[in-house]
Amino acid sequence: MTDGKFLVLRRSGGTWALPDGCVRAVGRGDSGLRVATTGGVLVADEVIGFAQRLEVRAPGGVLAAMWGESCIGLAVLAGVPVVVIDPTQPPFALREEGASSHA
Repeated sequence: MTDGKFLVLRRSGGTWALPDGCVRAVGRGDSGLRVATTGGVLVADEVIGFAQRLEVRAPGGVLAAMWGESCIGLAVLAGVPVVVIDPTQPPFALREEGASSHA
């Protein structure tokens, strides 16, 4: 997957991206920024911006074995690794119940 825009955000020291087409709104909430998506609401520390044409690679078995959460794939943006998430199955760190005020 290399076409389209991705919203890139930071949360708990990680850099995350999600397809722009699933983003409905971005606003402030009690536990940080709230990103409304087609799959629900995510929480972020900051929105970095939009990236176009990320070269997203399949996550592979090693990541699945080590991390235990699902994702669409991995990319690199300006030398920083980015996890591209599926908004219908976001990682715990981006869900409101996983939100914490410290990293």
